Amino acid sequence: LKACATAAGYPNIHQLVYDFLRNPFLKMGNTFLTSVIYNFVRHLFWFFGLHGSNILEPVTTELYISAMDANVAAFAAGAKPPFMFTKTFFDVFISMGGSGSTICMIIACLLYSRRGSFRKIAQLSLFPALFNINEMMIFGIPIVLNPIYLIPFIGTPLVLSMTTCLAMW
Repeated sequence: LKACATAAGYPNIHQLVYDFLRNPFLKMGNTFLTSVIYNFVRHLFWFFGLHGSNILEPVTTELYISAMDANVAAFAAGAKPPFMFTKTFFDVFISMGGSGSTICMIIACLLYSRRGSFRKIAQLSLFPALFNINEMMIFGIPIVLNPIYLIPFIGTPLVLSMTTCLAMW
């Protein structure tokens, strides 16, 4: 792998993967479309059992944390914050209860599930989900590689992203 990375002009495989993930998002900039694609890709990684938030950390750091810093600087200077899409935007409005907004699923399982195992997992997952930690729910139900949960797991954050944008605009 090191030879492949070096042949491509990178010092190591880590930098190659880092740039492969980061550069397309940086070229698109901090836009609505970029945020939708970012959410889709992040949750698609999760669906396959990969920690989407950690994998896309280069994008988060360079695009959305830097936007948050620019907003803070603009606000401190008395100007209007220039960016809507920041790390805080995703944490507060899109990832409620963790990736896939699983707090909604936890509440649904607690209220309506007839399966005792689902209710028990939801009970155990509720407190960590209040702090956006939902691995117990993702791997316990499991949501990973379960086609029944693919649409709501990926669709809910996309709908939340779009409705939050409309509300903020």
